[in-house]
Amino acid sequence: MLEQIAYIDRYVLGALYTKRDAAVLASLVDVTQLGSVIAVFLVGGALALILALHQRIAEVIGLTFALLGTALASTFLKNIFERPRPDAVYQAYLESGYSFPSEHTSLATALSVYVVYLVYRLSPSRTVRAITFCLALLIIAAVGFSRLYLGVHYVSDVVAGTILGAFIAGIGIMIERSLERFNLRK
Repeated sequence: MLEQIAYIDRYVLGALYTKRDAAVLASLVDVTQLGSVIAVFLVGGALALILALHQRIAEVIGLTFALLGTALASTFLKNIFERPRPDAVYQAYLESGYSFPSEHTSLATALSVYVVYLVYRLSPSRTVRAITFCLALLIIAAVGFSRLYLGVHYVSDVVAGTILGAFIAGIGIMIERSLERFNLRK
């Protein structure tokens, strides 16, 4: 099984490298920033502030857990697995640190999942819900693909990052739901 995963990782890395286009590369350097620690925590912080101003403390705690938990879990797993990044020749720009799991992907996923949850809870509009869901999927896919196209991650890093971000966001949602029962919501 691990050999098959390694084969897929190498195959996709090589295939994307041979298909690189300068314009796409430049665009994806910008897209990948949607999953950066700075971008995710700026958006998450702004959302937490809005929620706090509306006295939705349980949601603030759930969101905070989702984002901080994902960042910490990603760093922890990187240090456990110590998987090197793809060779420098594949990288559009040199990225430091370990490869597994993709932190950009995990953070983009955690924020996106939590935002979709909030919109489903707080908006009665099916249209708003559907648009939010589609945008979240697009962001997760775009950030994950950008990490592959830029040659700084393997497919398995991105898949693991997506699973990790969704899992930790799910825990954040369960925390929010539990706190809501204790009237911390309002």
